Amino acid sequence: LSNYPWRGLDKGCMLYPAYNFIVKSKSIPDSGIVTTNYSASVNLQGIMDHTKNRIWKVIDKSKLPEPCNTLLLISKVGFDGSTGQSVYKQRTEDEEDRLSVSVEESLFLSCTVPVQLKVQETNVILWTNPKTSSTQYCRPVRMQYVKENQQIVKAEYDFFMSTELRTTTIDLFQVKHRLECTMIDGKVSTLLSPFTDSYQVCNIWGLNPKKMNDFVIANNKQPNDDEMSLDLGIHTLHLWIRC
Repeated sequence: LSNYPWRGLDKGCMLYPAYNFIVKSKSIPDSGIVTTNYSASVNLQGIMDHTKNRIWKVIDKSKLPEPCNTLLLISKVGFDGSTGQSVYKQRTEDEEDRLSVSVEESLFLSCTVPVQLKVQETNVILWTNPKTSSTQYCRPVRMQYVKENQQIVKAEYDFFMSTELRTTTIDLFQVKHRLECTMIDGKVSTLLSPFTDSYQVCNIWGLNPKKMNDFVIANNKQPNDDEMSLDLGIHTLHLWIRC
């Protein structure tokens, strides 16, 4: 083995594992990967269970508190569109299925990020994501060539919020999932909020920039107590610019 220093064995570890080991570690059970000419998606339950198993490997099992019967994995989800993508004009098997060039220039991506794993009975935190805003922990769920609009945004929100994730087990512990749709920008929150019909209107206070500068109106205005608007979170841009 000492004849192969390029593998890192001279440093006491194997820095370059075999490719089949890498593929095995990245494999997602029940992934349900579905691809078409213009979209690719993975089974949400499969990716959440895979994330749970990977997190469980880094937890010190000897420090688990009592009682500890049910674990709760909190994850944030989000989606956003991107325009200006390159168009390669590739042919499809069914030419009638070909999208217009304007649609092929747009890409809509949905992702989930694990935030925290805790004991449901006592709220004791077992693991916290150290980089919640980093792509290092980002798990893509669905990519599709489609232009972002209100219909697409609401359909994606309903997909995540209406999907009932099953309770699974790991080492005799039950694991439940909770998704929070907070990884979105102001445009998406405006489209989802039932109180706004313009990108410049605050989805919590329901005020546009002109009314915000009128202190009489702003001081007498009460925030919307709609649960959906509050669940979307308060964005940094909203906090520093719109307020």
